[in-house]
Amino acid sequence: MERQLVHLGREELDRIVTISTDGTVVADTNALANAISRALGALGVRVALSSLDYLQHEDGTPEADTRTASGMWWKSHGDDTADIGGFVLEGQALSLTSEGTSEAPLAEDEAIIERATKAIASQHEGAEVVGPGLFRLSAPPEGKQVRVFVTRDHRLRRPEDLLESQDVAALSRNVLALVIVQMIGGGKALVVSHGL
Repeated sequence: MERQLVHLGREELDRIVTISTDGTVVADTNALANAISRALGALGVRVALSSLDYLQHEDGTPEADTRTASGMWWKSHGDDTADIGGFVLEGQALSLTSEGTSEAPLAEDEAIIERATKAIASQHEGAEVVGPGLFRLSAPPEGKQVRVFVTRDHRLRRPEDLLESQDVAALSRNVLALVIVQMIGGGKALVVSHGL
């Protein structure tokens, strides 16, 4: 397993991980993916977060230099394979590991995605399959669209790591639903629904 250490500037760290006044910690996964892309010299890197945290002083004040994040990154080859690795962000130090090339953690094969979409849609009376990865409900709430993603890696589980920002907003407004079909081997899958 290859390891690479990258030093981030303070401004870049501030773009990647923000602590709000109420203590909520938020990560900008696009900024993180861009930092990893630059370090790897590869465009199109995506990330999925596993953890996000920071330490506080005794009085409850956040210690900005202790912001941490970890998770996975992947760079798709466009043929249902990807270069995959992990990352750990500790303050301004970003450590990257490479796990090599294997099946893409987010399935790209349309036949697999279509099969999963039809299987999930068939559980909802009158649902209309719009295309691979998307169907529309006919029962209340009528017209609600449901996105279906097929994953092969348990680290890929947050809606924010799968959906575009406008779809994350639609999910939070309850006008879009998300179904994650996580392949677990032996022809079995774990199905996680958001907004259904």
